[in-house]
Amino acid sequence: MSGADFLLEIGTEELPARFVSRGMAGLERIIEKYFADQAIEHGSIQTYGTPRRLAVLVRNVARMQADRTNKVTGPPKKAAFDKNGRPTKAAEGFARSQGVTVESLQIRQTDKGEYLVAVVEDKGKPVSQIMPSIAAGVVSSLTFQKSMRWGSGSFRFARPIHWLLALFDGKPVSFEVDGLKSGDLSYGHRFLAPDAFRISDVNSYFAALEKRFVIAEPDLRKERIFEQCEELAKSVNALIVKDEELLNTVTNLVEFPFAVMGRFDNKYLLLPKGLLITVMKGHQKYFSLENFHKELIPRFITISNSSPEIAENVIAGNERVLRARLEDARFYYDDDRKRSLKSRVEDLKTVIYQEKLGTLYQKVGRFTNIALSIADRVDQKLKDDLKLVCLLAKADLTTGVVYEFPELQGYMGMIYALNDGVKDSVAQAIKEHYKPRFSGDDPPKGDLGSIAALADKIDSIAAFFSVGMIPTGSEDPFALRRQALGILAILEKTRYDISVEDLIDMALQELPASQQLAESINGSIAAFIKQRLEGLLEAEGFRYDEIDSVLSTGIGQLDNLRTRLQALQILQQDALQFADIVTAAKRVYNILAKAPEVSLNQSLLKEEAEEALYRTLLSLESDVSITNPAPLNKIVSPINAFFDSVLVMDKVEEVKLNRLALLQRIKNVFERIGDFSKIVELA
Repeated sequence: MSGADFLLEIGTEELPARFVSRGMAGLERIIEKYFADQAIEHGSIQTYGTPRRLAVLVRNVARMQADRTNKVTGPPKKAAFDKNGRPTKAAEGFARSQGVTVESLQIRQTDKGEYLVAVVEDKGKPVSQIMPSIAAGVVSSLTFQKSMRWGSGSFRFARPIHWLLALFDGKPVSFEVDGLKSGDLSYGHRFLAPDAFRISDVNSYFAALEKRFVIAEPDLRKERIFEQCEELAKSVNALIVKDEELLNTVTNLVEFPFAVMGRFDNKYLLLPKGLLITVMKGHQKYFSLENFHKELIPRFITISNSSPEIAENVIAGNERVLRARLEDARFYYDDDRKRSLKSRVEDLKTVIYQEKLGTLYQKVGRFTNIALSIADRVDQKLKDDLKLVCLLAKADLTTGVVYEFPELQGYMGMIYALNDGVKDSVAQAIKEHYKPRFSGDDPPKGDLGSIAALADKIDSIAAFFSVGMIPTGSEDPFALRRQALGILAILEKTRYDISVEDLIDMALQELPASQQLAESINGSIAAFIKQRLEGLLEAEGFRYDEIDSVLSTGIGQLDNLRTRLQALQILQQDALQFADIVTAAKRVYNILAKAPEVSLNQSLLKEEAEEALYRTLLSLESDVSITNPAPLNKIVSPINAFFDSVLVMDKVEEVKLNRLALLQRIKNVFERIGDFSKIVELA
């Protein structure tokens, strides 16, 4: 017999757009856990959401719980039986609480000693009996980044709940949350079809909603929005300025999308393109339009959640609001240009970067010096332009436009620099030094932007670490994890002859920290960035022990790191040979664990096996490299012969130290590729 379907809909006041997708994800996660905990088999879980509802549909739900065997730990054995082996009241009470006899209790060994365990057979119940508690639990367990309570109750949710719909196997599921009782009623569009209507069959749910101007599936709303926008753009021979983030946001702002097109005065086209787009997107959630030359046209598209019959009123209202927004933007832009960008640098002395870290002016000074140190390693001819990039990089933070639209920092710096006659490459670098801004964003294109970005990001990380403001758990208020990922992305793209450790040293030299503190911070920052790198490499398919092996001696240069990882994988093509190499390497590492650093004296090599190992070492030192790891295969037999016939810890101290020195040289050859003692998963 096939399973039954379960539908739960939570009707609310208008949810913020960002809550809809997260609420859907939360619904899926929570209901899956509830069904697993209750041993209820089920088919697919599909979630839906609009500004006024979150819903989940679970197909093919079993009508009976599976039988379960639960093991419940009770009191320790020593408290459960007296000295004569008779059960105590503790044992009897435990058995009674679990509904079993004392004789059926078992004694199990745990980490804390021997304990009584009751094995309880829990027979499955009809799912219809437990579905009310599951539905109530799912609603109560759904959390949001911000929640509210209403009336005199203590229950919290993203927005007040107005109705609860729940059906299982075609019948209403009765439960109550905060005094609100569930039923089989849903509601249509707030304005176009506000009356309640009954749902008797989950398969008719979506059609019934659409009949009442609600499209529950976000993907379908998104598709219709895009199609309508493209059709309107085509009608004026234009293209939509693609913006996936805006499309996702608008999708979660409407239940029944209807796209309309408005226009604005041509005079606003004199504003920078990025500023115009931001005004339309940021405040109004409008789509911008451009011609085939990528130039904006004086049109916009907005997505209405109302009837097409009032389209003219919608257009007029949106045009009026946009006109005021654009006028504000024009005022700030014109006012900002009354001063040069360079003249604003002094203003940074009054802008606090962070209470413990001084002003933005001081930060600019620090990362300018770091950038110049990087340029010494990359190209000294860049230094004059780089000084100007760093000097002007944060100056736009004092402008009116950036105050109103913080997301335009960097971009407006570029615009104002160009207005001042600064050359294109410097202006472009001012914009690019914030990149990459988010996961998947491109790193800077040019060297000036790349170096300034590296300097700015490593300064931020080092500065906050120096005052103990280190990300913990999910808390990262200053986006230091993102800064670390940005550094890695830039180094990956540019392949500069510079390591992460070099950057950390440069940054710490600019901070007023004691030598002891600097050394402590250095290791913490390296570990912090290493953690980000490990995540990236694991996502690319490298094994954790391979990553640990090549990172054990430091991060170094990223292109070198990847080549070493690839070298490890080349060696693993012969699985048996690689296993032998790892075993031989571990013999070397184990005996060197606490060995002192000494120099090798060839004249003290007397045994045939140690002389053979030395000859192999000389060959490997000239042949093994990260691009040619194969010669390492020659090391296994000489190492094994050495350990089988030579006493490393000789009674004669200088002989012992010399043999340890020989093994240290062997270890150094291994570590051209990685620390082979870290390899635990042999291919």
